[in-house]
Amino acid sequence: MAGASDGRSYLKGGGSGAVISGTIRLVKGTKLRILVGQRGMEGGRHTAGGGGGGTFVTRFNGQFNVLSAAAGGGGGGGSYFTSKVGDRGQVSESGSVNGGLNGLGGKVNGTQTNYAGAGGGYAGNGTCCSFDNLRNTCASCTCAQAGLSLLSGGLGGTTNGGFGGRGAAHGYFPGGGGGFSGGGVFVSSNGSKGGGGGSYYTGGMKPANDTNDGDGYVFMKVQTCLKN
Repeated sequence: MAGASDGRSYLKGGGSGAVISGTIRLVKGTKLRILVGQRGMEGGRHTAGGGGGGTFVTRFNGQFNVLSAAAGGGGGGGSYFTSKVGDRGQVSESGSVNGGLNGLGGKVNGTQTNYAGAGGGYAGNGTCCSFDNLRNTCASCTCAQAGLSLLSGGLGGTTNGGFGGRGAAHGYFPGGGGGFSGGGVFVSSNGSKGGGGGSYYTGGMKPANDTNDGDGYVFMKVQTCLKN
């Protein structure tokens, strides 16, 4: 399974999605719910790239979605010459670049007014920046560009987001990737950078020595049928 890559801008590339692989033992009657992350929308000459969506596999126990694995999406590329390439999806649980922790969404921080959105996590939505001109810093706030958590539906930011909680870009500033913990965003007058979303795995799952460019995916193959 893999998270989606971020959208590149005209000047800077986006980050690749993380890839997680391995074996999960299932029993008869297990219901899986899968959300596949979508690739971030590409930016133009004067617009940044959106974040890549995280990919999630959960087991539904009749009341709750119990997370089995998640693969983080990549961070978007900014559109200043001095902006940075977006971070790839992380194989750790935490998002990068002001990223979330412990399944929470990412944040947007920096020294300039902006409306870019951070990526959503498993349990917490991404946030945006309410800029304080007196203190020259951001305070977290909700906005349409931020990605939603998986538990809130997993939709991306509205401008150029998509499935998997990916954050949307706004103007010159990129979005953060979705994942187990959302990727954040840093902005300044000297450029910007989108962070990658975090990943989650247990049991027989582990990070693969690979990355993904494009939409996320989940491939499954039945290896052995065990009789009760």
